[in-house]
Amino acid sequence: MRRAVFRLISIALALAAASLADYPAAAANAPKQGLWVGGEKAIYEFQGNALKRSGTPRPQIAISSRSFFAPYAMAFDPANNLWVSFQGINDNQPGAPILRITRDDVAKLRGGRSVRPLVLRGSDWGVAQGMAFDSKGNLWVSDTLNREIKELAKKQLNKSGSPAPIVEISSATFAPLSLHFDSQGDLWAVAFGDPFAIMKFTPDQEATSGPPNPELEVPLVDGLHPIDMAFDRAGNLWLAGDRDSQDVIEMFAASDLAGSGSQALAPSVTITSTVFGTINGSGSCLGGMDFDRTGNLWVSVGPDNGSCGFDQQQVVSFSAAQLSSGGSLVPSVVIGQNAKKSNLFIPGPLRFGMSIP
Repeated sequence: MRRAVFRLISIALALAAASLADYPAAAANAPKQGLWVGGEKAIYEFQGNALKRSGTPRPQIAISSRSFFAPYAMAFDPANNLWVSFQGINDNQPGAPILRITRDDVAKLRGGRSVRPLVLRGSDWGVAQGMAFDSKGNLWVSDTLNREIKELAKKQLNKSGSPAPIVEISSATFAPLSLHFDSQGDLWAVAFGDPFAIMKFTPDQEATSGPPNPELEVPLVDGLHPIDMAFDRAGNLWLAGDRDSQDVIEMFAASDLAGSGSQALAPSVTITSTVFGTINGSGSCLGGMDFDRTGNLWVSVGPDNGSCGFDQQQVVSFSAAQLSSGGSLVPSVVIGQNAKKSNLFIPGPLRFGMSIP
């Protein structure tokens, strides 16, 4: 297969101080890692002062290309390389791609050079709507179109190509979306359905191809449609999505998730916010979510799905103290767009990872 060629172009650097908007004061501690956000036209990284207070900062770096579009999922491997899945790449090759961006790639871009990143794809792959790395460096991908979770071995990830999965968890009624590993090495998946469900697979269950046989399955009987998930430091599971035509975030306590079998659980915390969108029939206005090292929760608001207003295209943070109470919250930090739209982005997947010097 001919290798796809990309020219990733650094289009913006943090050269100016953020202009502040009329938002509440931020949390005292900023994350030590960089915050990476996938937009329709580029991949952005924010860090430092941009994450300490509300405003409209320029990103530390923005990586774009005429070749790729519409990122769906992000994940960092144990070596802190960024992997991004895309809806497509304009190179006339089959299969939705997964692209790797290393620290060396970023250094070249900042030096004005183009790079040819590693690209994975399969002729029968659907879009990877979820990705996660286990502690051994193996990549897990949710192929929703083909109704399966694929495992790609670490040794298969060192060159471009179409690696054959070493494990495939699949069935005709299984439609996995977001993926995440907890601190115990268990794989969690959001599964599309009526209702949606969250599933936990232990390491032994992860190692076996065939129909899904999760240790725990939690049907979301309250009607939540999750788009992403994240674990806090206490092991509580947070889900971002929409319910009853309103964006919400729900938390399921770690103690409630310790059981097995099929259990209908009620969320321990529910969060709404005036910065969240309302749904007009075309899906959630929330994108990705992740925790920083200080326990603050970051959420992207306003993917390009036709139902979210321009003023809702933001990245917001809720402090650890706010999360314990739930209810309708005012974000502690809001990263918005400036008047000149030089940092224009439509937030999608969001993850903390390598910080660019």
